[in-house]
Amino acid sequence: MSAHPTEVLVEGSGGTGVVRRTLFPSGLRVVTEEVSEVRAAGVGVWVGVGSRDESAGVNGATHFLEHLLFKGTERRGALDIARAMDAVGGQSNAVTMKEQTCYFAQVHDADAPTALELLGDMVTSSTLGEQSFENERQVIHSELARRADNPAQSVSDTFERALWGDSPLGRPVLGSAESIAALSREDVSEFYRARYVPSNTVVSVAGNVDHELIASRVAETFGGWCERPAEPVAGRTRAAVYPEQPGVLVRQRESQQASVVLGCSSLTNTDERRFALGVLSCALGGGLSSRLFQRVREQRGLCYTVSTSGAHYADTGLFGAFAATAPEHVDELIAVLAENFDEVAAHGITDEELAVGKAQLKAVLVLGSDTANARMTKIGRGLLDGDVIDIDRALALVDAVDQDSVREVAADVLNRPRALAVHGPFESDRTFRLPGREPAGSN
Repeated sequence: MSAHPTEVLVEGSGGTGVVRRTLFPSGLRVVTEEVSEVRAAGVGVWVGVGSRDESAGVNGATHFLEHLLFKGTERRGALDIARAMDAVGGQSNAVTMKEQTCYFAQVHDADAPTALELLGDMVTSSTLGEQSFENERQVIHSELARRADNPAQSVSDTFERALWGDSPLGRPVLGSAESIAALSREDVSEFYRARYVPSNTVVSVAGNVDHELIASRVAETFGGWCERPAEPVAGRTRAAVYPEQPGVLVRQRESQQASVVLGCSSLTNTDERRFALGVLSCALGGGLSSRLFQRVREQRGLCYTVSTSGAHYADTGLFGAFAATAPEHVDELIAVLAENFDEVAAHGITDEELAVGKAQLKAVLVLGSDTANARMTKIGRGLLDGDVIDIDRALALVDAVDQDSVREVAADVLNRPRALAVHGPFESDRTFRLPGREPAGSN
């Protein structure tokens, strides 16, 4: 095998297996976590392309391509692909995100080579057939309609637009009905040719596997992808400047409840302060005893559920609170969310909230590493992002969070300009006021 020497990225200890990486001359990377106690294997092919790599005219192309890779290769038709995975009892799927696309399977450890060969064939040799293209266009229109009917998902898309405007990060991963209708097969093929190259790809496998055997199998099944010269990858499409002042967007929806997201920009995916922000998020909206749950639901009865969440990208991130309430209570809900953001930004959280937040975040991290696919995701996405953080190191970073670090990150993030998204059964001229901002109307 003509590859660079294997490198140990993480020495196995505690709940972490040994993590190794092999780099081929083409730039293709193979990373594994060997966990001998399980009999499953998570197999993934990660490509460093997402919706933020699209221009406005081809919004949705990356996700469209994800669909097409299941529809046939030079050696297999769509049914052959499905039968090959079913034959080993495996589960396969794919996901397109803002900055990455992943094709993955979870199988019995003995069938990891079969899953590797199948995913490798899909990623390197897809035909992107014309008939499949038109069929998937209709499927994606149905997927768009389903997402629009999901209150939490659809208002989250609107919040990202309010926060980042008409920038690549502000556009939805799935695209819009208009952009999908306008996409051509050549638009999608161009993404395939430009972005699906070895130097932009990570093969990630976790479970009861042997690294050298996996690397050898990749060399066999990915064909010329391993030994050819490394190719440059097209630069990532980014907004030169995000909106200086995020917006307030209101969308009319025929529903019994109104959905609200209030939030702001946040930290990058390599900023270690994100662990302090994670503790803050748990304390603010992570459980039944969290500050927002107690004050918004238990004390005021404004909603059934309220929660906080975030996302981290190469150059920015987001942090927000989501809740759904009766339409007549939206103004009060927005005010309460903003008041709690302001209070935490100014004063931080209590010692009890700190302890509970740290315990909750550690539980999330541990439970999120409990399957072979979860471990595959952690090491594969981590390598694309530039830093593989094993569970022991992550838990140590959470343990290191103290009141000073939470106060610092709260003052930084929660004092940033805020965006607001509201969906509900409102008249076209209905306005909502974000505290400190002029009111904005429906559109």
